[in-house]
Amino acid sequence: MQDRLGHIRPGFEADVIAVDSDPALDVSKLRNVSFVMKGGAVVIDRRRRPPE
Repeated sequence: MQDRLGHIRPGFEADVIAVDSDPALDVSKLRNVSFVMKGGAVVIDRRRRPPE
């Protein structure tokens, strides 16, 4: 698994969450997760994007 884990880059497995600010400063920010990636696949994507 060393060849697929431990880094965030193309081809690697990843479990990642994203929030709008630093949860170390305010743990309540973890209640509003904007992005979730599980096993390298996007599960939730609530990021704001400009209209095309």
